[in-house]
Amino acid sequence: MAPMTSSALVSGAIARLKHTRHGAMVYCVHDEFVGRSLDLYGEFSVEETTLFDRLIKPGMTVLDIGANVGVHTLCFARAVGPSGRVIAFEPQAFVHQILCTNLLLNEIINVQALHGGLGREKSSVWIPQIDYSAAGNFGGVSLQGDPGAEPVMIAPLDSLRLDRCDFIKVDVEGMEEDVIAGAAQTINLAVSGLPSGTKLVSTLTTTMQDSIAADKDYQSWMKDLASSGSPCGSDPGQDPNYAAAVNVSGAATTAKNAFVAIWDPMAPRYEQQSYSSTEF
Repeated sequence: MAPMTSSALVSGAIARLKHTRHGAMVYCVHDEFVGRSLDLYGEFSVEETTLFDRLIKPGMTVLDIGANVGVHTLCFARAVGPSGRVIAFEPQAFVHQILCTNLLLNEIINVQALHGGLGREKSSVWIPQIDYSAAGNFGGVSLQGDPGAEPVMIAPLDSLRLDRCDFIKVDVEGMEEDVIAGAAQTINLAVSGLPSGTKLVSTLTTTMQDSIAADKDYQSWMKDLASSGSPCGSDPGQDPNYAAAVNVSGAATTAKNAFVAIWDPMAPRYEQQSYSSTEF
């Protein structure tokens, strides 16, 4: 599928409007990832949106946690159709305004766009000072406990008391574990009616938590490697962070295989995708 490029319809100092593969979209001109991709190629994460189109069915309730300017939100809204519902969360006020603009430009009425974040418990955190007129990864901003430029409320997903939840996408820059912890009841709700639903929740949650832990240990190992000046080909066996990452990654793989073993036999019954252990 060839990239889609077009001239800007409106271009300002920090924001630009173009026709993209995802629809008409405003984006941050100086964003080094999402904005740059939309600007140069007219698309972002097409492989992901193609996969989501296979998984999401009309009538579903979908959560977009960490929605940014709405690339995935627009995809979800079209996939669930008029009978479905999307709830999008974005903590940066400026980016949230762009998200709402993109929903309006595309006449999307089945999305509720909330300004805020999700976590383990209710709290108030801060967005650091961001200069949107300078180059930066605006989708890679982490929330912080220390006072910053912009306060934002965090709440557990379970506090919304949703009566239905079919699909959750989470991209929250290191807070994924907190989001999962605050969504235990919601995740249980989504699969409680399925055979072996409790076991499905347990294995999937373990897979995600162990995968997050492994990523953190691998990052610590790479930082140790960089700070020591050792070449990338050095034997990692002596580094405790690497050993911890390998160990917890193995645990994640075991949980993933257990999930696939339960899920695949029942997936066709619900017209859902089955997976091999390497695809999941």
